[in-house]
Amino acid sequence: MTLLSLPNEVLEAILSKESLSALDLLSTGKCCHRLHELVVSSSSLWKKKAFDRWQVWLSSHRLDWPWYEVYKYRHTWHNRMHQLVVSLLYMQRDAQLISADDMGEFLELAEEARKEAGLGNGLMESLAEFVEGRDSDESLKYFGRQAQTFLLRHQLTQCFVKFLQRPEDSQHLEEGALLIARYENISSVVPSYHSLSSELDNIARQVVACLEKTSPPKTEGEACAASFTAAHRRASSLLPAHLSGQCSWSILKAVNHVLFEELKFHGNVDDYYSLRNSFIHQVILLRTGIPITLSILHVAVARRLGVTLVPVNFPRHFHVKFKHSRRCTCGVRFSARGEDPEDDNEWIFIDSYDNGHFRSARECLESLPDPSPSNLAGVPPVEVFVRMLRNISEMHRHMSLFLQTGLEDLFYTLQFLCAAGSLRHSRDDLPYQMLFIQISLEWNVNLNEVIGHCESCIKTLEEIGERQHIPGVKQHMSRAKSLLCERASDEAKRRTASEENVHLRSKHPEVEYHVGMIMHHHRFDYVCAIYGWDETCKQSDEWKAQMGVDQLTHQGDQPFYHVLVEDGSQRYASQESLQLPTKFEHYRPNPNKEVGRYFKNFKNYFYEPNLFSKSCYPEDALCVEAARRTETEAALMDLVKQGLQRV
Repeated sequence: MTLLSLPNEVLEAILSKESLSALDLLSTGKCCHRLHELVVSSSSLWKKKAFDRWQVWLSSHRLDWPWYEVYKYRHTWHNRMHQLVVSLLYMQRDAQLISADDMGEFLELAEEARKEAGLGNGLMESLAEFVEGRDSDESLKYFGRQAQTFLLRHQLTQCFVKFLQRPEDSQHLEEGALLIARYENISSVVPSYHSLSSELDNIARQVVACLEKTSPPKTEGEACAASFTAAHRRASSLLPAHLSGQCSWSILKAVNHVLFEELKFHGNVDDYYSLRNSFIHQVILLRTGIPITLSILHVAVARRLGVTLVPVNFPRHFHVKFKHSRRCTCGVRFSARGEDPEDDNEWIFIDSYDNGHFRSARECLESLPDPSPSNLAGVPPVEVFVRMLRNISEMHRHMSLFLQTGLEDLFYTLQFLCAAGSLRHSRDDLPYQMLFIQISLEWNVNLNEVIGHCESCIKTLEEIGERQHIPGVKQHMSRAKSLLCERASDEAKRRTASEENVHLRSKHPEVEYHVGMIMHHHRFDYVCAIYGWDETCKQSDEWKAQMGVDQLTHQGDQPFYHVLVEDGSQRYASQESLQLPTKFEHYRPNPNKEVGRYFKNFKNYFYEPNLFSKSCYPEDALCVEAARRTETEAALMDLVKQGLQRV
């Protein structure tokens, strides 16, 4: 019996074995016409090979897909992604973050992937494979995650700008707030808009149930027709026909009862400045928030019941308002200073942070040191989102005083805020735009975008007649253009700059430790991994004074090491403060998220430097091998012996 005498089903079962690669299949197909037809036409065979090779599939897998074509498509994407991800390792050697100026090819591939979406999302699936797949190369995972995050932020920014270009009555506040939450929680799972909308629908249905119990249907003659006109109310499928005669006041009282008494929503007085208070999905989950997010919740539920609430950018904290008919038979009256007594309607304000408390215009103005009626004006949705992003920016600004990640989060929030602010030219946005420009210039990232924001600032300043500030903005623009020219210059410049950063151990015998070593800081008791060193302390005199370097035995005239600490921070430690760990459990992979920026993998108690680290510290990689065989193994053997003696 020969191989060709077997039926196709048996041949397919043999060829589907995991030990046979795709290349083996293609080689088999070259043997004869029958095997070629079998290999090319068997969709189930190529589906098996595709799932054997790649773990991560973001698209739904359809049986009718031409899996031979899918395999080729995914294989091509994987190879292209591998080349681009590796190139990021060299592009980002001096940058704090991935720059949009270096991501042009990724964006081109993203557009290509969008057009070829019929065979799945090859781009994001390939990036997800680097991040979540079986590959043990920490550098590929790190830069794959960086590229993935950049593309997700880019897509969300585009969605947000398109959302803000809709007609204002289509810009639902909860949808915009959810886009902000997704952008700010880029690495976390955030519910879809459909899921969020379903939650709000359920709350609206609870309000309907409350109205059923407390408000018997009114006759047509008793209904508050004036407050139910098309100008102030919306048709809603969630409000039954027999309750359509309810006035806005009655419906909003029921909304307050459900939100603040039944569901126990409340203002977060104890932890007001927590970021979670600014994310609409967290507010619904935890039943607590700040004025602006609770107001958005209020607006969303009321809209589902046919009541239009208008957002008000009140100075102290956010409010919403609605028009109430003076002819309403419910008997509610508010005296509102400055309103036309002949007008049948009056504005009533709601403080969602204070359990939905109703206030007149007079009460609101009397609570302000400057009782200007302009503070009670309604605002469009974009103003609501800008205020949300400013709140988040201020929280990140506070966190940046303590954590490097706080500064990065601030940078991204400012970037999103500038995208929203680009659709309006407001003086209030200028401080945030200027801060974004300054951080970008300091980190040498997004320089083309910086030039665009400088032009936007100049336009805003010209419109408000403050030309004295324009020269400073033009200086920023000039610097950005200069940095772009340097970046776009020939690669020789980059190579020359790299050569200046090469650290040779042979020239500095006083340096005892090596890149990749796991160390213990005996003064501050933390475990860390070395990712760089200087022969002496290179920090400023101010930093040395703040950190007490002059109190060290050798002060600043000793090697200092750049280290990744297990708590996620990056520090600069003196040689005399570091020692080899004396506990076996300290020789473990470091959870610091920046590990992949400098190391390929963790092997035999040491980190193996990646190509970037090897180019900066070429002699350290050889020393790591020597150290692994001497100091560390000796220390580990001592620990093992001590353990055996205790047994």
